[in-house]
This record gives sequence, structure tokens and C-alpha cells, in this order.
Amino acid sequence: MIPSRRIATQVLRGYNVAMDVTRDIGMHEAELVALAAAASSTYDAFVYDGPALAATTHQLLFSAGASEFSPPFASLIVEGGELKAMAAAMAADQVTACRLRAALTLSRTPWFARGTPVRWRLQLAGRTFLPLEAGDFYISRLAVREAARGRGYGKELLDRTAAEARAIGATRLALDVSPDHEAAIRLYERFGFEHIGQGEVSDDGTRRRLIHLHMAKRL
Repeated sequence: MIPSRRIATQVLRGYNVAMDVTRDIGMHEAELVALAAAASSTYDAFVYDGPALAATTHQLLFSAGASEFSPPFASLIVEGGELKAMAAAMAADQVTACRLRAALTLSRTPWFARGTPVRWRLQLAGRTFLPLEAGDFYISRLAVREAARGRGYGKELLDRTAAEARAIGATRLALDVSPDHEAAIRLYERFGFEHIGQGEVSDDGTRRRLIHLHMAKRL
């Protein structure tokens, strides 16, 4: 992984104001958690019984260092002191370790106790993710504030993620995306990602359905 000091205080030009790309969350924790959660809105709607439980779970995992966008995995774009965009990515073995930490953390909560519907839907949802290969660098989240879209933030984060992946010898960028997130899909396609499959599950009890499109780009 590219050390934080190499990207933490870079100031990029080409926009109307200076843009910082950083791993230093600082005072942006609440904004980061909310923005990252927005990127998994379809997943949350499938697993959780309402946005309050989803928000509680995201904050719990983030605070425990068990979220896929907990430090050091998240990169933030901050402009004018405001969080504009974020991305979280890691190597395949780090994804496995992070998801194990998340499962352990959630197992201690009453709403993920054995036999609960939420736990069952969480297990179902896990079947929709792309099986990762050795050499994969997985993009877990990429989100841009709605008012800040169209300014190149998403591409900037993808460029940096690809550079980080190459620096550690990764051979493929990989991600999962909901078909509902059409703008994100178009961005990934422009960046050279290809569709390589999809995962789909449904919950008979709630009639909810979850689909993740699998996309990848060789480095």
C-alpha cells in the first residue's frame, strides 16, 4: 500500500480551488461514514430493517476498525474544508481479514444473533460478491457527493487506486456494483472495467432481492 505520507497533503490544481487527497480523516469521520454508506444503499436496503439500523451498524464497524472503509483503507478528497468524495480499496487478503473482523464484531450485537433475520440476510448478501483472486485489488467503496459530481473526483480516485495497486504488484482491479448505480457503472466502464458476471440472491421472507454486478480491469 502506498504510505499515507505520499498522498496525505498533496494539493492538486486544475480546479477552481485547491483539492487535497488524503488518508487523514480528521474532523470528517461522520461525513465519511455517511458517504461510504450511501455507496452501499442497495445492500443496506436488502440486509437491514430500516436506515437507522444500517447507520448504527456502519458506525459500529467503522469505530471498531472492522469496516472496509476504516483507516487505512479510505482515501478522501477534501475541497474548501469539505469532504467531496471517498474511495476505499485493499488487497484480496485484506478484504478477507476485514470481513472476518466485521463478522466477529457483529456477532456480539443482539441484532446479529444466531437465527435473526438480519443475520440470515447478511449471509445471503455475502453470496453476491465477486470471488477474489490472488493479485486482486478490491475497490470496496467509491462515492462522490451528489453536488460535487462531474468534476473528475471519481476518476482521480480511480487513478490513485490503480497506482496503489500497481505499487504492491496487484494484477487486477475488481469491484462489485449495484445495477441501480448507473452513473458509477458508466464511470467504471470509461476507466476500462469490464463486466465479468453478477451475483444475485433473494429473501423469501421479505421478497427483497440483491444484485451485484462484478467488474474488473487488468493492470
